[in-house]
Amino acid sequence: MKKLNIGVCRNRVLHILNIKREYRAYSSLKLNNAFMSVIEINTPVYRAGRRFGVPLTNLRDRVDGRVSIDTVRSGPNPIFSLE
Repeated sequence: MKKLNIGVCRNRVLHILNIKREYRAYSSLKLNNAFMSVIEINTPVYRAGRRFGVPLTNLRDRVDGRVSIDTVRSGPNPIFSLE
């Protein structure tokens, strides 16, 4: 049996145990609520992210204006129509 080092990061442990995380495990409603908390109540970004379960970088990108709050998809717009 392989012995795990105490200092191993969490992603490595998940990889060894073959556990997959859910992609984007938060809703757009949670992201919007966290954003409004930061803007209207002046909650720190870190605290709002923890409270609403939203990744810190996603929330910070929206607060700093790098990404629009309405953006829900990653990547460029599709070239061809979906029809």
